[in-house]
Amino acid sequence: MTTNTHGLHIDSNNTDSRSHGPIQQANDGKDIVMLIAQLALAGHQVYRLESGFLVSHWGMSRHCPHIAALVAFGRILGVKK
Repeated sequence: MTTNTHGLHIDSNNTDSRSHGPIQQANDGKDIVMLIAQLALAGHQVYRLESGFLVSHWGMSRHCPHIAALVAFGRILGVKK
């Protein structure tokens, strides 16, 4: 059986049935947790959303659509990753 959807190729007749195509690397969970903890120590609340992260402090908030945006915003706030 061969399935080809958006670059995914699975060949179940072969013992090696890995997908062929780009593999997205997941961010290290420890790094994300550490950054959120550092933001919390600086007085900012971070909420995980389906569409990224929401950072809140003193009634103001900022949406960070992905981890890179959260890291960049943390740098602006003086929180180093």
